[in-house]
Amino acid sequence: MLATLTSLDALVCGLALAGIVLLGLYFSGRQRDTSEFLLAGWSLGWRPLAASLVAMLVPGQLLLALPAAGYELGLRSWVVPAAAWIVLPLSIWILVPLYRGLGLSSIYEYLEERFDGRVRLAAGLAFFALRVALVAGLVAGPCRAVLLAAGWTAIPVWWVVLLIGSLAALVAFLGGMRGVVWSGAAAALAVAVAVVVLIGATWLAIDGGPARIAQIASGLGRTQTAAATFDWSDDWSQWAALPYWSLANLALLAADQATTGRLLAAKDINAARTACLTSTLGLTLLLPALLYLGVCLWAFYYDHPSELRPQWVANIDGVTRQPIRDAKGRLLLDPANPAHEISAVTLEQLIAQRRILQPNNKEPFTSSAGLIDAETNRVLVEKLAMRRPPRGKLNGEFIVASSAPLQMFPALAADQLPMGAAGIVIVALLAATTAPLVAGIHGLTAWLVFDLHRRFGWLKSRLARRLNKTPEQLTSADELRLARPLTLVVGLAVTLLAALLTHLADPLHLAMLVTGALAGPLLAIFLLGMLTRRATAAAALIALVVGTGSAVAFAWLRPATFAEAWNLIFSFAATLLLGFLLSFILGRRRPNTELRGLVVGCGTLGMRPAEELRPTIRRRQVTSDDDRAHP
Repeated sequence: MLATLTSLDALVCGLALAGIVLLGLYFSGRQRDTSEFLLAGWSLGWRPLAASLVAMLVPGQLLLALPAAGYELGLRSWVVPAAAWIVLPLSIWILVPLYRGLGLSSIYEYLEERFDGRVRLAAGLAFFALRVALVAGLVAGPCRAVLLAAGWTAIPVWWVVLLIGSLAALVAFLGGMRGVVWSGAAAALAVAVAVVVLIGATWLAIDGGPARIAQIASGLGRTQTAAATFDWSDDWSQWAALPYWSLANLALLAADQATTGRLLAAKDINAARTACLTSTLGLTLLLPALLYLGVCLWAFYYDHPSELRPQWVANIDGVTRQPIRDAKGRLLLDPANPAHEISAVTLEQLIAQRRILQPNNKEPFTSSAGLIDAETNRVLVEKLAMRRPPRGKLNGEFIVASSAPLQMFPALAADQLPMGAAGIVIVALLAATTAPLVAGIHGLTAWLVFDLHRRFGWLKSRLARRLNKTPEQLTSADELRLARPLTLVVGLAVTLLAALLTHLADPLHLAMLVTGALAGPLLAIFLLGMLTRRATAAAALIALVVGTGSAVAFAWLRPATFAEAWNLIFSFAATLLLGFLLSFILGRRRPNTELRGLVVGCGTLGMRPAEELRPTIRRRQVTSDDDRAHP
């Protein structure tokens, strides 16, 4: 049903999508070699880099998840912005001087400088699998939110996935690194505007505004900042959440070419450092605003329970908050089936099919009497929902499905925002989904070019034959003829994979499992090289392989008593410890003279003494004047 998207909203969305493409077209004429296409000619300033990092660290799925966390937890979700500050010193004083100081094209070059080519290749393959899983698995949720906010719930979500993915591939193909950075900056601005609009809308819709929100939050326990007890099963216990979010942010900044590539493209170390600091300041404003938006949504639906969607409260188990199934394990109300949507039109038929249960005794309703408001012809949601016991002077809140908070702010945009404002929210969702997609596609292409093509010769002979040259004669300008088509191929491939994953019940869950299995061991190998002189190449390689395999096994066999956050924490800690211990028995420890500039406490990070300096892989492989002139 095309119910809520007005012509003005559609115009706002159309202009935003056109603007994203125009960004790519604007930078298209500058693409003369891979130095420009993949690294923006090492010329980017801190302002666009900072905004782009904010967009990368707050992708579309997180734009939904953080308000949901605020809705469920209130101030307990403080760990998310706190994690950004925990990571900041490492970024400024270790990562930036090391990566940017060495003049790397790919962060995996560092692993070869520190260990050897085998570790570089293994880590690169882990990154490739991780980034593909993230790109493909984190798209479906925001695309569903776009359809919900637009009122287009009858349209298949894979249509939107194909649209956004194709658009991202086009921008990455046209704009290169500059398109990545500026599309990210535009996305950060769009998200900030949308959050302000949504918070303002809830203030206006609630009698008493912010004061009433604070009253409800205080009265019903949303102002508690931490749970003192240790609980293995709680993803949001500070014992699990703080290390999880810290490691997740650090993995993006230390071990993910799609994110860190923009720091490599900074014009100098100071620009990269300033971008890290400024992006953290931006996250300090944006992340709490998103969490506060969740509290505002919770207060709005508490005061206006009739605005709850019937599907959020009907047939919900009061303990697990999961939908109730029949004796054969099938959902009584399948959200993927349009015929199961509860409305005044379908209610009688669903009751006749015994699909709607009474909230307290879980027996099927036998009649729709008293379930429909005669004046508005709307289903009385309160009659379908369970309510928690009162607390003090406040009534208990209604129990909603565990998946409902993820849908609430797009639903609020569809139901409550005036003409044009809903379009702003949809633009924010589109931009926050597209920008990380563009960066992911670009990062995958950069790895294929820098780490497979340049270092290991992948497609080098074919490109040379095509240009009637020898492989040694290839220049950075020649590589562009490989890099740009690869961008389209990679973009379309991950888009098709993302579209296929929409048929899974929970593609986000799959993406998070892959993240826990790969991001932890990958980050551990980088830190093993940066923080200890003891680590050897053989130990690092075996630790990466064994740590990844163990993490996959743990994720697959993880007991229900362990929260998913522990996947990442355990895989990181186990790989780091294993790599360090194996270094005492496997391989040869390199002397300090070979580690100067590569390890904390061994010389100045990122600066190799002239008498010991070996050319970086980029300088050794690329012969163009542009690359030789790079400082």
